[in-house]
Amino acid sequence: MSSVERAQALALLRSNLDRVGWADRFAVYADELEWVRTRPTGSIPSASIVVISWIVDDQAFRVIEETLRMGGEAFELIFVDNGSATGDSAAIAPLCHTCVRLARNTGAYFARNLASVFATAPLLIFLDDDAVPAKGFVAAHLEEHGKYEAIMVRGACLPKTSSPLNANARHYYLGDAAFPRYSDLEGNTSLAAEPFFAVGGWDDLIRFGHGGIDLTYRLLRRYPQPQRFLYSPRPVIRHDYVDSERLLGLKRRKQFLAWRYLQSKFDDIDAFLDQWTNGWSGLPVVARGEARELVSVSLSPRLQAGDSPAAPRTPPSKRDSLRNLARHYEAKGDLERAEHYRRLAETEAVLAEAEPDTPAAVPASMAVRNLTDRQVLALADLLASGAYDQVLAARDGRHPFLSSLLTASCLRKGDLARAKSLLDVLPVTDETRLKRKALELLPRLAEPLKGEPRVHLVILCYNREKELLRSFENLARTDYRNYAVFVADNGSSDLTWERLREAVRLFPSHIPVHVERFPTNIGRPAGHNWLLTKYDHTAARYIAIGDDDLVDVPPNWLRDMLKTAELFPNAAAVGAKALDPGLPPVVHAGVRNITTFSDCDLEISNSDQQIDYGQFDFIDKVDHVIGCLQVYDRAMLFEEAGLFDIRFSPCQFVDVDHHLRIRTLGRDIIFNGFIRFAHLRAMGRKAATDRALSGNSVGNMLKIIAKYDYKEINKMIAGWRTARDQWLDHPE
Repeated sequence: MSSVERAQALALLRSNLDRVGWADRFAVYADELEWVRTRPTGSIPSASIVVISWIVDDQAFRVIEETLRMGGEAFELIFVDNGSATGDSAAIAPLCHTCVRLARNTGAYFARNLASVFATAPLLIFLDDDAVPAKGFVAAHLEEHGKYEAIMVRGACLPKTSSPLNANARHYYLGDAAFPRYSDLEGNTSLAAEPFFAVGGWDDLIRFGHGGIDLTYRLLRRYPQPQRFLYSPRPVIRHDYVDSERLLGLKRRKQFLAWRYLQSKFDDIDAFLDQWTNGWSGLPVVARGEARELVSVSLSPRLQAGDSPAAPRTPPSKRDSLRNLARHYEAKGDLERAEHYRRLAETEAVLAEAEPDTPAAVPASMAVRNLTDRQVLALADLLASGAYDQVLAARDGRHPFLSSLLTASCLRKGDLARAKSLLDVLPVTDETRLKRKALELLPRLAEPLKGEPRVHLVILCYNREKELLRSFENLARTDYRNYAVFVADNGSSDLTWERLREAVRLFPSHIPVHVERFPTNIGRPAGHNWLLTKYDHTAARYIAIGDDDLVDVPPNWLRDMLKTAELFPNAAAVGAKALDPGLPPVVHAGVRNITTFSDCDLEISNSDQQIDYGQFDFIDKVDHVIGCLQVYDRAMLFEEAGLFDIRFSPCQFVDVDHHLRIRTLGRDIIFNGFIRFAHLRAMGRKAATDRALSGNSVGNMLKIIAKYDYKEINKMIAGWRTARDQWLDHPE
């Protein structure tokens, strides 16, 4: 590609982005664009057909040829080579009206959006690259939009072969009559161009699955008439759902991840689909010119919030966060800062993409010694579908990343025999020793909890008006009955108090909830101490402490923490693995041990963020667990260790100090990496960028160093490590 060709492509991209109102996306799209080649359509097109493909092969050529054979209405064909390894798009370009080559596989929806920018017709038709359009496919989409007041038309799909796996695609053909329906067949969906561009198109951050539901949600928010969104049996494609059982499992896993993303993006997405199933799909279709008016539905407050596409609370990766910053400053005209963040994004370890749908299961191009975040996710997807043998055959299973992925997947699935066979041939490391210990512990943890010991859950809130409801929704789903909640607003200056009074109603009616409001912010340690001393907790066997910015907590978190505590009679506290929200899964709190304690320094292991590939999927005796969700032995807390030291206000290092104090008393802190939850870590993130908070954090670290005799602490640490080694090497 010549510099002239790229310059022309960028100029064409910029002018078209300006035309559709997406000028702020230029920096992001330009980064991925290699070239654009166009040829005249010969007439003004009635429809723009968009086809994307990351493997430009004979199948892609067939789709192009079948589409071009269609007569009738004039249309233009836009093809996107989505980072194919062969780069054969140069051969396919002469067949298309517009051909776009991207530098890498950007995922389905990013590529569709970028392609749509070059469309000139009033109707966009999105077609899968492995689907064969039936005769009259384009005309059928055009006719349905001409017949009905439609914004979106979702067509039908018939199988290409008689594979029994097609039975899994019950949504492909929904009958021989049109009715209101969201799009769940994006590869046979047409949209009026103006509304599509008005709401921002597809979500660039979704890589695979459920993009049509996301787009329908945002369109319906702006155009609240479900009868303008239709299923029609007339536009037909032929397509097989999946080619093998392995790929079926992989596909389901990716769809599950996409659905979790939508749930994090829209609070009411489940209710949205229920509304379609139980109401809107039964509305009559309305033809143009009919006297009958379209029904305007009453939408939830969330749906009525505005017209622009709803942004996810957190982007799926650090790279996407940096790209969003680059896009933001590009829009503001600060090109120097935009370029800075763009370069940071391109140096992130998530750049390389391993496409998990390749028939070889693991791409030969995957450099195991330099696995990227997304490559790790690709392997995790394979393992979730049970492809252990394929992964082992494709790569040396003794590699640390792969051994962690394989063993963690087996342990989580309860396939202990396979986990043992893998661990038996792996080198002896701290991780493999802990996972061998997990083989002994997991069957005991699988046993039911004896009774339901009383638990008191303490929550302190401060300036969390946006996060509070979601956090409490998660905690209110706890599958445990014998607990009570004690919560306080720690002098918030926003609407936290108002949100808190709403949020506490989310807990089941049988759960006692005590709520109060402090007149000023007294810090985390003093706030927790207040709630622990004002109320009578003698009836509780355990004290649980939860943060106000938890975003994804499994219902069984408390039960599993208690079972862990019961398994270790000397345990004073139990914690879990904390992840950043979104994808890829990033651990910000795994195993934490004191690695340095001197008269001038304190270092704790695993304080950095790491992609989660199963390296912490075990149970361990540690020096510290993250304090945002943990369980204490009540008697130990009140009668031995004591409450939190208020000198570590507002919050930094208060739990490190408290756990260290517990350890010096000879009690254990237990980390269970099989319990995992997502946490915004709002204060921690703020401290990383706020000079004053960062200084306070350093000051609190120095307080710990001055509080203890570092020589005595180091002697104790040596003793703890010896005791842990003995525990690991001997069955209980």
